[in-house]
Amino acid sequence: MPDGGSCEARHAKRRKTRKGTRSCWECKRRKIRCIFSSPGDDVCASCSKRCRECVSQEFPDQTTPERSSRLVGERFVRVEAMIAKLARQPLDAASNAEALAASVHAGAVPSLGPVDGSAIPGFFVYEDKFNNPASLAHARHPKFVIVPTATPASSKGRDVSGVLLAAYPNDAYLKVLVDSSSDFLNGYRTMFHSYRDIDEWNALPEHEQLDYHLLHTRHTAESHPVVIAEQMLVLANVLQQARSDTLEKLRALSDEPPKAVMTRLATTATGIVTANNTMLDTCEGMTCLILDSIYQANQGNLRRAWLAHRRIVSIAQALGIHRRPYRALSIKSIQANCILDPRLMWHRIVHVDRVLSLMLGLPLASLDASMVSEPALSQDTLMGQLERRHAFAAGKILERNDREPAAEDFALTQRIDTDLQKAANRMPSRWWLEPAWKYSASSTQRFWESRRLINQIYHFYLLHQLHLPYMISGSATSAADQSRYDYSRNTCISASRDILTRCLNNIGQDSFLSYCRLLDFLALMSSLTLLLMHLYIRRHEVGPCCLAHQRLSDRAMIEQVLEALEKDTLENGGESNQSPATKMIRQLLAIDADLDLCPGSDSSNSGDSEAVLPQDTEPIRFFVPCFGVVNISKDGKMIFEGTNVGDLPGNLSQSQAQAYDAVPAGPAGSRSHSSAAAGASPMHRVNDAYLPLTSSSLPIEDV
Repeated sequence: MPDGGSCEARHAKRRKTRKGTRSCWECKRRKIRCIFSSPGDDVCASCSKRCRECVSQEFPDQTTPERSSRLVGERFVRVEAMIAKLARQPLDAASNAEALAASVHAGAVPSLGPVDGSAIPGFFVYEDKFNNPASLAHARHPKFVIVPTATPASSKGRDVSGVLLAAYPNDAYLKVLVDSSSDFLNGYRTMFHSYRDIDEWNALPEHEQLDYHLLHTRHTAESHPVVIAEQMLVLANVLQQARSDTLEKLRALSDEPPKAVMTRLATTATGIVTANNTMLDTCEGMTCLILDSIYQANQGNLRRAWLAHRRIVSIAQALGIHRRPYRALSIKSIQANCILDPRLMWHRIVHVDRVLSLMLGLPLASLDASMVSEPALSQDTLMGQLERRHAFAAGKILERNDREPAAEDFALTQRIDTDLQKAANRMPSRWWLEPAWKYSASSTQRFWESRRLINQIYHFYLLHQLHLPYMISGSATSAADQSRYDYSRNTCISASRDILTRCLNNIGQDSFLSYCRLLDFLALMSSLTLLLMHLYIRRHEVGPCCLAHQRLSDRAMIEQVLEALEKDTLENGGESNQSPATKMIRQLLAIDADLDLCPGSDSSNSGDSEAVLPQDTEPIRFFVPCFGVVNISKDGKMIFEGTNVGDLPGNLSQSQAQAYDAVPAGPAGSRSHSSAAAGASPMHRVNDAYLPLTSSSLPIEDV
C-alpha cells in the first residue's frame, strides 16, 4: 500500500469493519476472494495482477463514481478524436496506400497503448455513405486503412521465414515472373476492389498502384512469415497463369520445370502458413487464404479450393466483415498498405463461395442478399451488377437444391429464370459475343475481355444448373406440362452448347483462361449433358428427333474437346490414361454412333432390343443429380434404378399440375420447368462405375 502523507490521512479516517474482514474494495466490487501471496504483503494477488491500487475496507474507497465517469469520458474523447481524424482523412482510391496508412498512423490520434499479439489492436469506425440518400448516385464505397500492428521479430519467426525464403527461385527467375504478373494481378484485384477503382488504378504508373508492394518488396529473414507466404502464393499464381513465351524464358533460366517451381512455392507457403490458424487473424493472413483458394481452383482441385474458401468465410465473419453497416470492424495488419472495402469484399467472398458450392453440390455458407440491394447496385458498373445478380441467383438455386422437393419449386425456378433473363438484357447485345484472343492486346484489355468471358460462361452455367432437374420429361400429363419440359430442356441444351464453344477455344493454348482447369470440368459437364439428351430423345420419345440436325455438330465439338483435353494433359506432363469422365464420354459417343448402325436406332422402333452391337461397348452406370443412378445399356436405353420413369423429379403430380396452371407463362410464351427441385446429394463417390454428371465428377485430379 502507498505510504507517506496519504497513508497518514487514511489512518486518521480508519473505518470500523466487521471482525475478520480483510478483503480490499477492488475484490469486493468484483465479488472475488481477496488472497495475499504472503501474510506480509500489502497488495493482494488480484490487485497485483491487474496493477490496481489495493485499498482495505478499513479505509474509505477512493475510486468514486465521479472518478469512474471521468475515466470513461476520457476514453470517449480518444475515440471521438480518432473518428474525427478518419472522417477528415480523404480516402481517394487512386492515392498511395502506404502514404494513407502512414498519415493515419502518424496523425494526432491518442495512442491506445501496447497491444498483445493475440488481441485486437484497434477499433476502426467509418462513415456509412449508403445511409445518406443524397450521396448514393456518385459516392464511392467507404474504405478502411488498416493501421499496422507492431510484430517484433523472434528467433522462431526468423527460422520460419528462412524456410520460406529457401523455396524462392533465383533473382533472374523472379524478375521474369514480376514482369509478367500484370495479368494475374488485374484479376486478383477484383476480390478487394470494384471495377471502377481497378480501371482508374490501371491508368496509374506501376509504382503508384496499390499492389506494387506484393512483388517488388525484397523480403529477408526479419520479414514476417505471413508476408513472405503472401508473396510466394502470388508468385505461384503468376507462374500458374504464365503464357507460353514466359514459360520459355523461365526454362532457359533454370533446369527445374516451371511446374515444379510453382508447386514448391505453393505447397511451402500453404503447409507452413495457411495451415496454421494462429497466423490467419490478420489482413495478410486472409489474403493468403484467398490466394490459396484461387490457386487450387485454377488447378482444378475444387474441394481444396472450397475448403480454403470456407475458412475465408469463417474468418471474415469472425472479423465482422459480414455485418452491416460495418461500424465496428476490427482487423490486424502487418504492413502499412492494407486498404479494405468490407462491403465489396464480403460480396466477392459470398460470390466465390456460391460458385464453388454450386459446382460441388454443397450447401451455401451465407443467405446474405445485400449484394442486390439498390444502393449496392447503383454503386457498381454494368458488369459488376451482372455479377451481383449472378450471386443472388446462385444462392436461390442452392437453396432450392438443398431442401426437400416442394410444390413451390416450380414458381421459384421460374422467378430465377426471369431474373437471369432481366440481368442478361441489361448488358449490350454485343457484350454477349465471344471474346477473341489477340496477342497484341495489352494486359488491361486482356483483363476486361477475360472477365467478360468468365461472366458469360457462368451465366450459361447458372441456366444449366437451374433447368437440369427438368431436362427429362418422363410422362407429361398435359400439353402445358410438356411445354414446361420443352422449355427447360431447350434452355439446358442451349446453355451447354454455349459453354462448350467458349471452353473449346480456351483449352490447351494461349487464351484468356487457358490456365483454368475449371474449364475442363465445365466442358465435360456440357458434353455429358448433350450426349445424355441425344440418347434419351432418340430412345425414349416417340416421333421425329428434335435434335437430329444438331447431332453431328454436337458430336464434333465433343470430340474436339476430348482431343484438346488429352493433348493439354500430355503437354503438361500428365499421364496419357483417360480420366473416368473422359472414358465415360467416349463410351457414350460409341453408343450414340452405334444407334445409326442398328435397325432399332429409330425412336419409333425403340422397343427392338435385339440389335447386334459391338461387344466392346460396355453398359454405363453413373449418378445424375436429381435423377439418381442411371444405367445406359448398349442399345442406348436409360434405366433409372429404383424409379419408374413417371416418378422422376421432373414429373408433375395431378395436384401440382393444377397449381402450376395458375402460374403465368414462362419466356417465349411457354411454361418453364416442372415440379421437383434438384435434390442432389452434397458429395458423391467418384469411380469408374459411379460418376455424377456434375458437381463431384472432376475431370482432373482432386484429392
